[in-house]
Amino acid sequence: MAYDEAFKSILITNQAKLSIELNHIVVKQDNKEAKIFLKDINFIILESLQASITSSLLSALAKYKIILLTCDESHNINGLFSPFLGHFISAKIAKNK
Repeated sequence: MAYDEAFKSILITNQAKLSIELNHIVVKQDNKEAKIFLKDINFIILESLQASITSSLLSALAKYKIILLTCDESHNINGLFSPFLGHFISAKIAKNK
């Protein structure tokens, strides 16, 4: 039986640009850059209204069954990007957050 190996959650609270490079999410903030392997990510929360994301990263999020949640100006979750073939555990985790 296969299991979901993703274990990391990402919270973006400040202005950032999110993109993809060699199966890694790239998060650029100011002069800083972080790269995280997509297989390790369970879900991402975009709390900042100043975050941008590339369409190629959105496609990769679907491929790796990563849930993306967006927030409104009051920091409440108001949107959900979920892969059509997502794993039920990811949806359960997002619901409990």
